[in-house]
Amino acid sequence: PTRYHHEVFLRRYYLLGKEAENTRGKSTQSLLKSLIDQITYDVWEADLNLIKSLRAAAKYAASSPPKRTKSKVFNRNQSVSQVSNQLKELQDAYDGAAFPETKDGFLSLDFPARCAIAGIQMGKSKVFLRREAFDRIESMRSGKISGAAAMIQARVRGVLTRQYYEQLKATIIYIQSFARMFVVNLKVKIFKIRKSAVSTLQRAYRAYQFKMMQEVWSLDGREEQEMRNMAALLIQSVARMFLSKRGRGKKVSSKIKIAKARERAALQKAADEKRAAEMRRMGKKSTEQEAIGRQASKRVSAQHARKPVPQADVPKVISAHQGKDESDSKSNSRFQNPEITSQKTELLKYIQLADWASVERILHTYPELSKQEDPSTGELPLHIIVRQKDVWSLLIDMLILLHPKALLHRDRMGALPIHHAAAHNAVEPLEMIYCAYKDGVTQADFRGRLPLHVAAEFDAVEAVKFLLVKFPDGAYTMVHRPPSNSGGGLPLHVACRSFASIGVITA
Repeated sequence: PTRYHHEVFLRRYYLLGKEAENTRGKSTQSLLKSLIDQITYDVWEADLNLIKSLRAAAKYAASSPPKRTKSKVFNRNQSVSQVSNQLKELQDAYDGAAFPETKDGFLSLDFPARCAIAGIQMGKSKVFLRREAFDRIESMRSGKISGAAAMIQARVRGVLTRQYYEQLKATIIYIQSFARMFVVNLKVKIFKIRKSAVSTLQRAYRAYQFKMMQEVWSLDGREEQEMRNMAALLIQSVARMFLSKRGRGKKVSSKIKIAKARERAALQKAADEKRAAEMRRMGKKSTEQEAIGRQASKRVSAQHARKPVPQADVPKVISAHQGKDESDSKSNSRFQNPEITSQKTELLKYIQLADWASVERILHTYPELSKQEDPSTGELPLHIIVRQKDVWSLLIDMLILLHPKALLHRDRMGALPIHHAAAHNAVEPLEMIYCAYKDGVTQADFRGRLPLHVAAEFDAVEAVKFLLVKFPDGAYTMVHRPPSNSGGGLPLHVACRSFASIGVITA
C-alpha cells in the first residue's frame, strides 16, 4: 500500500475537501478526519454510479435479441462476459463486505468502515492507501487540478479576448469615421455643384422672364414712376399707422401707471392722517390717565405713611435672596437720580394698574428705566411686565429693543423673564420671549428648574402646552438640584406635588 504522513496527505489532497469549510482554529487530526471522510464519500459515490451503469449494461446486453451473423453473436456474448467480470471484480474489491447502495446506509457506518470501503486506513501518524484507492484519489486530484487550470485559462482567455475585442472595435470605429467623413464630403461637394447649377438656371430663367415682361409692358417712364410712387406711399401709410398705434398704446399704459401711483399715494396719505388722528386721541387719553394716576399716587403716598403698600396677589417664582446683604443695594440707591427713582415707582405702579399707555409714555421718555434693577429681587421691568397676560406686545418689543440683555438677566433666584411668563401662564409674552431667545427654554434657575418645571408648579396649562411643543425633551428633564424629600424631579412629579390641574398632568 501507499502511505503518507498526515501533514503530507493534507498538503497533497486538501483540494478534495469541502470548499466552504472553515479551517481556522481546528487541529490537524480533525482536519485530516474531515478530509478523509469527504474523500471516502466521493469514492463510494463514484463506485456506486459505476456499479449502477454496469448493471444497466449487463441487463441491456442480456435482454437484447441476438443478431443473425455469427461474428455479432460472438461480440454480444463477449461484451456480456466483460461486463459481468468487471462487476465481479468491483464487488470483490471490498473483501466480501456488503456494499451500501444508499446514502443513508453509507453514512450509518462508522468512520473505519467507511474508510475500509474506500480502501483507506488512517493510522496515528500515517494514512495508508490501497492501490485502487490511490489510483482513484490521484485521478480525482488530477481532475480537480485540470478543472482549476481550465477555469483559470478560461478567465485569462476571456480577459485577453475582451481586450482584443475592444481594440478591434476601436479600430473599426476609427476606420468607419474616416469612411463616413469621406462619403459626407463627397455628398456635400455634389450638393454644392447641384445647388450652383440650380441657381444658374433660375437666374437665367428669371432674366428671360424679365426681358419678356419688358417687351410686353407698353408703359412710358412717367407712368411707371407714378406707379412706383403710389406703391411707396401705400407702404409708408401702412407703416406709419402701425407705428402710431404702437406709440398710442405706450402712452395709454404710462397714463394708467401714473393714475395707479396717484391712487396709492392718496390711500397712503389717508392712512397716515387716520393714524395721526388715532395718535392724538391716544395722547389725550394718556394725558387723562396720567392725571388720574397722579391723583392715585397721591392717595397711595398718603396711605404709605401709615402702612406699607401690599403687593399684588400673584404667584411668585422668586423671592429675595436670603444670604445677600441688602446694605449694598441701599447704598447704591442713594446715588441714583431722584427723578429716575420716582419714574421707576410710577412705572411699577402703572404696570400693576395695567395702564399700558402710561407705561409706554414713561419708557419712551426715560429709556434707561429698562435697565433699572429692583434692589430687593434683582428683577428688571421685563421680568415684571411679562407676568401680565393682557400686556401690549409693543411694550415687550420695546423693552427688548431698549435692553436686549434683559433676556439673559437673572434675578436673585436665577430666574429669566421666560420663567416669570411661564409661571403666570402669560402665553403671548411667553411666545414673544421664546422668539427672541429660543435657548431660554433650556435654562434653569438657581433651584435647577426649567421654565417647564415652573409652569407645572404654578398650574399654568397653556404655558405647559406651549413649552412642550417647543421643547419636548423638557418632559424628560429632571430638576438639577431637587430639595430633599420632595419626590422626583420631572415636570410630572412637580405638577403632582403641587396639586396641579388635570390639564397640566395630561399634557
